[in-house]
Amino acid sequence: TTTTDHPLPCTNKFKPRKSVPRKNPPISSLYYLDYNHRLAELGLEHEPTELRFNGQRFTFRKGRWVSHSRDMDNSSQSDLVKNMRERNRLLQEQNNILTLKMETLMDMLTETTANLWMFKCKKHHQEH
Repeated sequence: TTTTDHPLPCTNKFKPRKSVPRKNPPISSLYYLDYNHRLAELGLEHEPTELRFNGQRFTFRKGRWVSHSRDMDNSSQSDLVKNMRERNRLLQEQNNILTLKMETLMDMLTETTANLWMFKCKKHHQEH
């Protein structure tokens, strides 16, 4: 058999037909309306963004997240905020202490490394 008897399936190149050019869609008359008419026509007024997190509901209004939790009244919310601020202050103090301890340990390590290097240099000079 020859190749002309059985053409290979991959030899034909894929040639899709050209699509018909699209017509320009007409521009809607809504684009010619002013902002208030367009707002009334299209109904672009939307509700503020809401978020539910850990059983509480928050709404984003005027650039701030506002809590709308029904379980907690304002006094318990303010107590919660006070407790969180106190916990935050304690954690910051603890972080400062740990940072100071780490810096002290790094200074001690640097001093010990320098002493070891000086000891090795003295030993090397004594041998030669």
